[in-house]
Amino acid sequence: MKDKNRRRWFPLVDAQLQFKFLAVILGYGATLLLVIGCALFFPDFLVLTDETADPITKTKAAEFILTTHARLWLPVITALLLIGMHFFRSFHRVVGPLYRFRWAYEKIGGGDLGITVRLRANDLLPREEKGLNDMICSLAEKVRMVKDSAVKVSSSFGEIEKQFATMAEPQDSENNMERLLVEHRHAIKSLTEKLSVFTLQ
Repeated sequence: MKDKNRRRWFPLVDAQLQFKFLAVILGYGATLLLVIGCALFFPDFLVLTDETADPITKTKAAEFILTTHARLWLPVITALLLIGMHFFRSFHRVVGPLYRFRWAYEKIGGGDLGITVRLRANDLLPREEKGLNDMICSLAEKVRMVKDSAVKVSSSFGEIEKQFATMAEPQDSENNMERLLVEHRHAIKSLTEKLSVFTLQ
């Protein structure tokens, strides 16, 4: 049960990508902490290192540094960690669809066009999901038409072979052969037109 809850709260879909973006977020957070620290404490550090400043001013600067240092960093670092954890949990709404798209690409590359990409209800990239599914349907329909044309070509060629095998009277055979050749030519033309929709480099 603990492992299941841990997977639910910190889902790993693509660990490398998720940790990479988490590192970017934490890097931005560390940069923000550095800027805040410099903006708050650097002027008072200058006062402390100024030999011409009076002791009272230096004391106030030191008190400000100590007080602010004690109060600031814990909530800021805690907020940064919470933001990172929230990002890590939420980012799977993007990584999950990317994982499904990668699965679809592998299927399409292997010749499987009978797939449908389905994302979870809260996942992002719904337009990309629809676009990919529309592309798969369109490609499947074109491949289906090519297959039908290929069947017609094979069938017409088979009829020509039969005509050769059963030639009896020359005139009748010639007429039948001419008709079959015309049908075969039309079938080849149709197949060529179906294949012309695909562009290859």
